[in-house]
Amino acid sequence: MERLELDGKRTVVLAPHPDDESIWCGGLLLKYRPDVVVLTDGRYGGEDGREAETTRIRHKELAVAMRLAGVTSYCELGIEDGRLAEADFGKIARKVRLDDYDVIICPAPHDSHPDHA
Repeated sequence: MERLELDGKRTVVLAPHPDDESIWCGGLLLKYRPDVVVLTDGRYGGEDGREAETTRIRHKELAVAMRLAGVTSYCELGIEDGRLAEADFGKIARKVRLDDYDVIICPAPHDSHPDHA
């Protein structure tokens, strides 16, 4: 297995949902403190009919997770959960300049979740 060396490299984690960044790369967040971009609002990650509340909770949880990990540069794009495949990636690319990064970390290409794929 090849070792990932991130010291001195500008790194970003692209997380489809709030919590994906911590589930996938919690150790990486703690060690390297990369920038984090959360793409969706995560509204469907809770009980049906409580999407607005779920969005608020997940927003707060992300802020706490980033603070605990020492990550100071993160943002949420707020794309509706479940609609990432329909998103305007040109618009996303204008908000997040991926060419500014040496390393981009994202879901595995064969992940079965539609927003992850």
